[in-house]
Amino acid sequence: MKSKLLAIALLVFVLSACGAAADVGEILPTLMPDMPGPAQAPEPSYLKINGQVQTAKVGSFCWDYTDENGTPVGGACQDSIGISTPIEPLPATKTITAQLSLPYAAPPDRLALEVFAASSENEVHLEEGADLRLWSYTDGIKVELDLQPQQEVKIELEPGLYVFYMSAGWNVKGDVMYGFLVEVK
Repeated sequence: MKSKLLAIALLVFVLSACGAAADVGEILPTLMPDMPGPAQAPEPSYLKINGQVQTAKVGSFCWDYTDENGTPVGGACQDSIGISTPIEPLPATKTITAQLSLPYAAPPDRLALEVFAASSENEVHLEEGADLRLWSYTDGIKVELDLQPQQEVKIELEPGLYVFYMSAGWNVKGDVMYGFLVEVK
């Protein structure tokens, strides 16, 4: 009996080692019995300056999801090696009046915005053809935000390239990091 159990355990071990390896940055869902499909990443947020809109890149997150009855059935987490932003910056002037828009109507339970200078020293270099840019976190300016899904933000910055790094969290869904890239002329 022991030898049969050992053989079964060895077979399970060998077969599980034959699975596909996960790519770095792949969403790894927490599988639950009868899970109703793959986990969905959080939707992006938006930044509007002078009539132009930039869609945020979604960075690190831990996100729960539910079935059609609202019952929690799993979740997904993804860690990023830096703060993800779009490739092209959103143009702005020295005095910025921006509108931030979260993708969900429910007010967040946590919301923070930090702005820091982007430079070649804090850019994480990616393969050519990547659809985003990555930045190492650098201390910057903390901007007070209301716990509202849409709001206006006013900030004054010197000319240069900046990362707008926003973290948002909803107790019922999870936490997500958003990145925007803004160039002040």
